[in-house]
Amino acid sequence: MATNDTLEAAEQAPMGQLGIQKLYVKDLSFEAPNAPKIFTEQLSPSLDVQLANAAVTLAENVHEVVLTVTCTVKQDERVVYLVEVQQAGIFNISGFDEQTLPMVLGTACPNILFPYARERLQTFLEANWDVADTRKIVEAAREASGNPLPTIDAAVTQFAAWIDEDRKITPLKTLQGLIWREGYESGELKAHLYDDAVHAMKAYANSHKRIFIYSSGSVAAQKLYMAYSIAGDLSSMIEGYFDTTTGPKSEAASYATIARSIGLDPRDIVFFSDAPAEVTAAKGAGLVPVCLNRDGAVQVSKLAPDIRVIADFTGL
Repeated sequence: MATNDTLEAAEQAPMGQLGIQKLYVKDLSFEAPNAPKIFTEQLSPSLDVQLANAAVTLAENVHEVVLTVTCTVKQDERVVYLVEVQQAGIFNISGFDEQTLPMVLGTACPNILFPYARERLQTFLEANWDVADTRKIVEAAREASGNPLPTIDAAVTQFAAWIDEDRKITPLKTLQGLIWREGYESGELKAHLYDDAVHAMKAYANSHKRIFIYSSGSVAAQKLYMAYSIAGDLSSMIEGYFDTTTGPKSEAASYATIARSIGLDPRDIVFFSDAPAEVTAAKGAGLVPVCLNRDGAVQVSKLAPDIRVIADFTGL
């Protein structure tokens, strides 16, 4: 995360301009790999929260910055569930020198993305104060804080303090997740898709190609993602969804299972991914793998020489 010194330096750099073009949810996933058995046990889980950010240049003076928040709940060494959200923004940035630009991308932009949930605490609690799920969260917050939190204002103050302190408190993380979901479903936040990917999906759908998604994100999250994308509701083009309940994405058996499930010969299925382990596994199951290598981010040396590599979907 940003320090006060680096953030101040980025914001005060001379001649620089920073503008927000778009804010959106780029990815949202939920995994419970040990369900349902683990939920029948007496749990006293631990919570780990990790933050990361990355930036990519889209055009001259135009940058995408992605803030990734990963929450992992474990019982001993077993994962109870894992939630990951990627909040992204497209920024117009100009006038910064080569030394200052990385600070802007690495500090100022993520600090714009991170406060989304904090800014919506009051509105969300006012609208959902009497909802059962919210009441459970507030009760858990009372126990965790030792404060009675009798009013909405008191609860907002407590949750905001935990956010400012970067506290890894379960009721806070649960509430943040609900706020993110509400923003996603309301349309205020949009799921990111590259234009070339949208055009390719539409072309495949128009030519009566069957389209499926296989993702580490849950099927429910995938459906939300396609329904609330920046390109509109694309869910009608998707025939089916698969997640890691089918099997790990790095194992050939998972792709064989999908082929059987959709009733196709593996050789008639083209599988796209930017993960070398996934296209390698798909190849092992007999599928036709294509590796997507945007901005040269993939280590293609890890791939078999007969695996096709493309920069994007343009002209495919």
